Amino acid sequence: MNQCPVCRKYICEKDKGLCHKCGWDINYYANGMTRFEELRFKKKLNIARRNWKILVSSVLEKRALKKQLDLS
Repeated sequence: MNQCPVCRKYICEKDKGLCHKCGWDINYYANGMTRFEELRFKKKLNIARRNWKILVSSVLEKRALKKQLDLS
């Protein structure tokens, strides 16, 4: 069992295509890439990870605000 490199969701071997949690292309890995392709891949991965963290923190913040409003 592998993990998605962006959201760290566990992925079964039979899963193909996109991660069901964050949408990252699971099949897109650095196998047999040129140096330029590998650098581009790493840049895309870092951007996707940063965006995922922002999205998750935004959702958590929204839930916390909603909870505060519900308690008021």
